Parts: sequence; structure tokens; C-alpha cells
Amino acid sequence: MVDLTGQVAVVTGGTRGIGVTIAADLARAGAQVSVWSRRPPAGTPGHVVACDVTDPAAVRAATAQVEAELGPIDLLVNNAGLAGAWGLFHEVPPAVWWRDFEVNLRGAALPTRAVLPGMVARGHGRVASMTSGMANVPNRYCAAYASSKCALVVLMERVAAEVAPHGVQAFSMAPGLVMTEMADSDGFRRYSGFEDLPADEWQTAGDSADLVLRIAAGDADPLSGRFLHVKDDLDELLAEAAAGMSEGRLRMRRPG
Repeated sequence: MVDLTGQVAVVTGGTRGIGVTIAADLARAGAQVSVWSRRPPAGTPGHVVACDVTDPAAVRAATAQVEAELGPIDLLVNNAGLAGAWGLFHEVPPAVWWRDFEVNLRGAALPTRAVLPGMVARGHGRVASMTSGMANVPNRYCAAYASSKCALVVLMERVAAEVAPHGVQAFSMAPGLVMTEMADSDGFRRYSGFEDLPADEWQTAGDSADLVLRIAAGDADPLSGRFLHVKDDLDELLAEAAAGMSEGRLRMRRPG
């Protein structure tokens, strides 16, 4: 069991899908968890902040609220995401295409930018951004989603390199295929090609929560900046890193 007593965590998009499970498991491990959502459902338990993560002012206000009410933020989980621009690249309306980028990339960049000054000043903190295996697998009909998630992987690599001297870590992580509202959408079912995959090819929200818990506990710190997949053997990757295996070997790859 991971003991996160004393930690303050923020989970964006934490009122549904994978985010609900991540937030609940962090709380069970002892962390104080603030859930951010654009429109939190009535009756959502815990510390809930209404926040549009694509709005800089809203993100700054939400960050200040968490710090005032719970304390300094130790962990940020950028979980909010959108896959709305399904179809051929040249046929998807530009506004729809860019909305995926706005939520998936801007919606992670702004919260990360908001929490990093405090983390750097304290010499401690971790950021985990939810990306996707589609970022490095050439699936069709999801150019906006895949491109935005790939950009997020690169952003976390660069952030990790910049804040490493200050004791702060950053990761991108892929949850695999999880049956969420997104995966049950018309676009996903029509275009993804994943609908008929066997049950053992799907992951659970708990798999993502388990990886987040290990990140929060510091287990993955030597892999800061890397793309992690819930199907990875984290201990194997840590052993490879300790043995001096090249960084390229531990970066983006399609998990077996």
C-alpha cells in the first residue's frame, strides 16, 4: 500500500471516467485531493473546483484556491481530455480539430504552468499528464487527438528537463484502452477500429490509478520525462535506467 499522507493532489477532469478512479485511490492512500471539472456534477464529494482548464484566469484562480484551502500542491494529474475531431483530417472542420488541441494540450499546459513555480520553490513536486498510445501508433481518423497527445508527450519531456535541477519530476502516461464515456462515443466506435478488440486488450481505470500512485510515491522519479504506459513493467524500466540504458530506449514506444 502507498501512503500519501500529507500530500496535496489535483486531478483535472476528475469527476468522471479514469479521473474519478485516480482521485478516489489517491484519497484512499491518504492524499488530500482537489478535483477540477468544467461543470462538476451536483453532489460530487470531496474538494471540488469548477475550472475550465483552457482558461488561464480560471486555472490561476483554481490553483490559488487549492493552495489556500488544502496547502501547497505536491501532485498534478492532467487528466482532462477530449477526442471530438473524428474523421478524415481534411474533412474535419478546423474549429473542431483545434478544440481537441485546446483541451488536450493547452488544458494540460496551463495547470502545469500554474503549479510549477510553487513546486520549484519548494524543491519538490510531480506532474503526470494523461496522453495516449495513439500518440505513437499511426491510427487513422484521429489526427487532432493523436497530434495533441503527441505534443503533450514532448511538452512533458521538455518540462522534466527544465525542472530536474529543482527536484521536480514530470511524466506522460498512457492509460491504454479503457471503457469510458469517450470510448463509448459515436466517433470512437465508428472510427477507432478498437470496438471488436478482445476483452484482454482493454485496461481498467484502476491500472491508471495504480501507476499514478507509484508516481506520487516517488517510485518512478528516475524515469522523469519519459512516456509510460500502464502495460509497462515499471520495475523493469527502472532497472534499465539504473543500468544506464539509453534514454531513447525508454522513450515513446508501442508497448507489447
